[in-house]
Amino acid sequence: AGARGAGPEAREDRADGAAGAWDEGLRAKAEVSKEKKKEFLTKKAWEVATGPGKQFMMTAFMLWMMGSGVHIMNIIFTVYQLMAPLKGMMSMGAVFKGLAEPAKDLGVDLTLHKLVFIACQLGVLLFITQRFGSMGLLPTSASDWLGIVPVKEPTEFSTGGFPMA
Repeated sequence: AGARGAGPEAREDRADGAAGAWDEGLRAKAEVSKEKKKEFLTKKAWEVATGPGKQFMMTAFMLWMMGSGVHIMNIIFTVYQLMAPLKGMMSMGAVFKGLAEPAKDLGVDLTLHKLVFIACQLGVLLFITQRFGSMGLLPTSASDWLGIVPVKEPTEFSTGGFPMA
């Protein structure tokens, strides 16, 4: 055989060693790939979660450009913007549906992302509500509720009498 280990047993040892190293390389590559998938999925989930906040900047600019006057276009646009966060919160499951299955497979928890999504939607909703208040369309003062305040019936009353001369 030879001093260098060129015999059949040495070749098998080298082949087994190479195969073992190959398997370890594949496992390491799979782990790196899995970590990159987790990182990508988390990044994508944050993009989805903060999306309403990014869209709101353009909406806020448009609302600012329209002014705070009470006219039909302003009211229609503000009502339209009010509906957007309500629809967004109602369709949160559909928004995160594409990420839910891969997140479950990779062990990524989307709870925080969903909470941030709801917080962004609530922030938009609060701004739009404040907008309605600044336009004077919300009943915020006592005089706005006078229609439902009961009128007191007087306990006594007097009628005319004789004139005193």
